[in-house]
Amino acid sequence: MGRGLRKPVVVGVINAFVLIALVVVLEVGFRAYYFSKLTDYAYGIQYRLEKICNSGKAPEFLCDWLPTESRVLSGRIEAIRPGLVALNAVFENAPQHESKILVDMHNTPLTRPHPDLGYELRPDTQVDAYMLRSGKAMNLDPPVLYLPRQATALPSDVLAFIDSETRLAYSYTIGSQGHRTTLPAIQSGRRVLIVGDSVAFGVGVDDNHTMASALQQRLGDEMQVINAGVGGYDGYQAWKVAKGLAEGESFDTLVYLACQNDFFSKEQDAVTVGRAVTEKFASLRYKFGGNLVIVLETYMEYSLRDLFQGNYRSWSKDRIRQTDELRSAMANWAGELGFKLVDWHEIVQDHMRLEKSIFSRFGLYADHAHLSPLGNRLMADAVYKVIADR
Repeated sequence: MGRGLRKPVVVGVINAFVLIALVVVLEVGFRAYYFSKLTDYAYGIQYRLEKICNSGKAPEFLCDWLPTESRVLSGRIEAIRPGLVALNAVFENAPQHESKILVDMHNTPLTRPHPDLGYELRPDTQVDAYMLRSGKAMNLDPPVLYLPRQATALPSDVLAFIDSETRLAYSYTIGSQGHRTTLPAIQSGRRVLIVGDSVAFGVGVDDNHTMASALQQRLGDEMQVINAGVGGYDGYQAWKVAKGLAEGESFDTLVYLACQNDFFSKEQDAVTVGRAVTEKFASLRYKFGGNLVIVLETYMEYSLRDLFQGNYRSWSKDRIRQTDELRSAMANWAGELGFKLVDWHEIVQDHMRLEKSIFSRFGLYADHAHLSPLGNRLMADAVYKVIADR
């Protein structure tokens, strides 16, 4: 063997021995617990890097090796891209930089601009939604395809894509008053107004499976439920909606379905923001017969944190701490400010104990934040009990 070939071989053998030695040292020096932690940290870094890459804010060379949802999704839709664009299709949980059809859900045919709120629901609108297969494991917030309801049949290639890629299908209907349709349709002089964000709106379920519809089914024709929830609204926007509707209409009860992210801010802690928003809602009580119910809904990452602890889906200790403090503070404010509190996290834990399965809690969510038909029914049961017991 010539000297020119001998040197690379020797270097390769040395590198191999060094690598084997490092593996042996790691196996001997660390227990399985630390390997698990190291793996979790690595997944955590990858998860956060994927979010940055999906936003289009990272340089391409940094993202080329990642199986980001955008890259996987774009590969599947490339052949039918013109048809989707023509249909005004919208993808949620997918980035904008890959295609002009991958846009923010709040800029869809569901909404229109509003001078004070930023945007509002567009009246007389129907949208069909398809939750797609994800290109990533353990994706609790998978991509969703939204298509405005079509007067004619969909193109065959789009239908084939939907048939092959869809896991769940559902639809949204916005009525003439600009509210999500609540079923069954009831007319009553006594009315319940529900405000909030996408959890109140009912992302992930059909019209008849929202929390508002589940509450209407419990109330029967005794009271009419109005669902004024709008995806993406924070607590202040929800308060403005309630205030505006109460000035021109009569309601018996106000229900503010507060998702915990209504109160998370970079400038202030969740308790400070939560107190300010809660005081504003409490100031509206007299316009609703003194009847205010606040429902505090928590994400899957919080209410199932015992299953996510230490892996890349787990929340930071600070985020969990703020949610703990917010739940405790809300319970104290209820008596002081005169509202009834429904704590979703307690409902989730009660359901687990009733079903005697730690995994039963997954069935209460449509994704990591929004509720399934069963979850909405359980929440509606709790709200109904408050209304019935007053």
